[in-house]
Amino acid sequence: MSTSFDLFKAIHEQLKHQRFTPALELLLEPGGARLRRRYRSDANHAWYCVGDARSRLRDFAGARDAFRKALRIWPQDAEALFAIGTCYDELGKPKLAERCFRNCLSLMDANGAPRAWLKDAALFNLANALFDQGKYRDAADLYKKLARKTGSMQAKARTNLAMAQARVVPKEARPKKRPSR
Repeated sequence: MSTSFDLFKAIHEQLKHQRFTPALELLLEPGGARLRRRYRSDANHAWYCVGDARSRLRDFAGARDAFRKALRIWPQDAEALFAIGTCYDELGKPKLAERCFRNCLSLMDANGAPRAWLKDAALFNLANALFDQGKYRDAADLYKKLARKTGSMQAKARTNLAMAQARVVPKEARPKKRPSR
């Protein structure tokens, strides 16, 4: 009996060597709307691979749709939810990205013992989505959490924290609310 690893070995090789179109041709039936029969036994993984290939081809709308299909098959797939948020970010939709990153974090908290790298990446991208919406104070709070940690995101978080803090308007400089009329 072959395992999922054996089944996807050729796909992973194509992706590893940045041959994204051939990977899609292996995974999808002509027309690109359905998985080939042999990959339907692990459809979540297959749709995730489709999303990965489309994302690397910078087809973020197509990648988002593939990641959504993966998530429909396995609603506990925090990585697919994170990937959907990343697609929304690339598509210039920070409110939708924010929602996905918040849901990803909630899902990881609900399932217990989240993977540290994924949680940090979701926090960082959530902060970026908040920043893109002009919610600098909220973004700064998240960047602060990440800046205290060790790892690859620490320097990026510190840089982004400085930018967010520079944009936060002090209370005394804010315009007074207009009185009700």
